[in-house]
Amino acid sequence: MLKSIMNYRFVTKKTLEKQLTHAKVDFPYKKMGNKAYTNNLRQLGNLLKQKVINLSPKNHRGIPQGTAVSAVLANIYMIQFDELLAEMMNKYNGIYRRYSDDFIIIIPQADISYEDIKNLKNEIITKSDEINKLEIEHAKTQLLSYSKEAKSIYKYDDLGWKKSSLSYLGFSFDGVSVLRSNSIYKFIYRSKRTINKYITLKDARERYLRKEGPTSYVKKYNDQGIKIYRLANPTELYRKERIYALAGTMSERTFGTYHRAVVRQCLALFNIERRSSMLAYAKRAQKVFQYKTRGKYRVVIQRQVEKQIRRNQRKVGGINNEW
Repeated sequence: MLKSIMNYRFVTKKTLEKQLTHAKVDFPYKKMGNKAYTNNLRQLGNLLKQKVINLSPKNHRGIPQGTAVSAVLANIYMIQFDELLAEMMNKYNGIYRRYSDDFIIIIPQADISYEDIKNLKNEIITKSDEINKLEIEHAKTQLLSYSKEAKSIYKYDDLGWKKSSLSYLGFSFDGVSVLRSNSIYKFIYRSKRTINKYITLKDARERYLRKEGPTSYVKKYNDQGIKIYRLANPTELYRKERIYALAGTMSERTFGTYHRAVVRQCLALFNIERRSSMLAYAKRAQKVFQYKTRGKYRVVIQRQVEKQIRRNQRKVGGINNEW
């Protein structure tokens, strides 16, 4: 089994797109809002057999990410390093935690000086190379100091100590507030795209019902942030025609289903079902962190998501009872 996993092959996105374009295969295929380079597994198999898609030679070193056994093997490989760092932390009454290739060390300031911390950092980097042949980049390694009195986190650089924050496994902590930064950033990015698509499709559908045809202009913002209109170029016109045609094929029921999905995911502040939206996730995370921190720190995960939802609501034209 292990030998089979090590003998994996791959194709990069850039190479795949070149190969499909050269073979005049239409892509990407769209289904239920998702995109794929082939329409189904059968087509993928045929393209591989016909050598339209050429994979890399078999790999004989390392294992791919994502398989169930990859995490297990990674943990086995790191056992000696984990034991060494756990032993080091016992000397300083500190703790060591690792998730995959990302680890954190916390040591009470009373038990170690700043110079000793810097020496410890260099020792850990050296041991990682000696034991596991893994290089820890100095640039990605941070030394942070937490002040309980000021409720702040500081980072040392050439100019001295300055305020900073601790980021680990997607969470950010500035000494007062806990924020699920990565997930919220993804939600903000994806919700903006979803809302823009929704507005575009909604406008196209309304024009289709009025039999007005697609617009021939596009809205853009100049360097001063002022909205301007200009004539669409051929590529933009083609895209508008495609969207207009898609809007025309959507029945009232289909568009209603799509509308409710957008509302649930990006616009609703009330009547949220469990696991149905980002807000439902934020509420669960908020509850967990409030319990874990016992009120010592301000948890703003839910507030950040609600703030973005209100922005989305304003963009689509206000708030109604559904939201």
